[in-house]
Amino acid sequence: MFSKTMRRRVLPCKERWLSKSGGSALLIAVLAMMVVFTLGTALLSVAASNFTMDQAEHDYQAAYYAAEGGLRHQMEAMKLVMEDLYTSGNYTNAAGFFNDFWNKIQQKYTLDFGMINNKAVKAEITTSRGTIGNDAREYKIVSTGSVGRIKRTLESTVRIRFVPPAGDISALFDYAVFANGKIEQSSNASSIVGNVGTNGGNGAVNLKNYSGNIETDCNLALPSIIFPSDNGSGETLVVDKNQTFTGGGRYSSIVIDKKSELTIQLNGDTIIFTDVFEMRQKSSIKLRGEGRLIIYIKNSFNLDGNINLNGDPRKLIVFYAGKTIDNGTLNNFSFYGGLYAPNLNLHLSGQFDIKGSIVVKEVKITGTGDIVFSKVYDEENPITMGGISAGFSGDMFTVVSYNEIN
Repeated sequence: MFSKTMRRRVLPCKERWLSKSGGSALLIAVLAMMVVFTLGTALLSVAASNFTMDQAEHDYQAAYYAAEGGLRHQMEAMKLVMEDLYTSGNYTNAAGFFNDFWNKIQQKYTLDFGMINNKAVKAEITTSRGTIGNDAREYKIVSTGSVGRIKRTLESTVRIRFVPPAGDISALFDYAVFANGKIEQSSNASSIVGNVGTNGGNGAVNLKNYSGNIETDCNLALPSIIFPSDNGSGETLVVDKNQTFTGGGRYSSIVIDKKSELTIQLNGDTIIFTDVFEMRQKSSIKLRGEGRLIIYIKNSFNLDGNINLNGDPRKLIVFYAGKTIDNGTLNNFSFYGGLYAPNLNLHLSGQFDIKGSIVVKEVKITGTGDIVFSKVYDEENPITMGGISAGFSGDMFTVVSYNEIN
């Protein structure tokens, strides 16, 4: 028998197990909470990291758009200054034009685009002068867009071309024949009825049969012909037999086949732009309606037919930028109207019939025929020709390069 003091309580088995497992449960609970806390912290960190990355990517793209906005803003501003200077009509040479252009544009400034995510969005634009040519200048535009500390930079080079004003061409059409250089007539079989003018001296004119005055050293400018930038982008028109079309347009080439006739319905002045204009043997052009036909020919002019337009020279003016017609010679044709071809060395051979006025680089007459002056240019209703008067051509402001600087 045990004494009372030495007696020990003996617990049932289940109660003994619960007594021993109480500490383990607490430990497991603590470990579980630690795992959950660690996972939660990790997930929170990943979420925060993703949010930061998204914000950085957003700011990175926003910086690009800010740079692009600054670049385009400067381009448009430069275009407006260019057009204002042109339309002022105060410039006859490239040096004065580009000097004033440079002084009128903003060469360094900052654009403020507001705030994004409590960060200032800006673009810093700097313009510098680059390559210099006779009638063109290049300008480099650098635009740095920033959103907070993130920055991206775009760079572009633009080229601006100066085109002298067209000037008054009516004085050039006051002559039966006007040439920038020589006017030669080798036979009495041909005649010129009307005044003859040249920018050359006394030795530049050699005529056998003429009626009118000869004027030398006229000092009249022959402006270049300016074509639209998309000239020649149109269709090819081939006239077989007889065909009628209304209005003008832009063509890559116009071919009037042998013995074919093209009738053009006018509705006021009708203007045609084409790279190639070819009239084959015994072909012709006729007009209907009121107005004039104005043809701009850029590269190739073949005249082996008749353009007499109902016998009225006031109905037609041809602007031709090429250097030759029909491989250098013209024969067996009639032309009633005005011909303005400042680069053309005109050789008239065979039989010809010209009534109106021709303005060319040089003239050589070896064939038989007459050139009879008739007024083709109406000062009260002038014809827009080249230069800025014909509008701004696409190559007057050209984007040479556009890229991002790393």
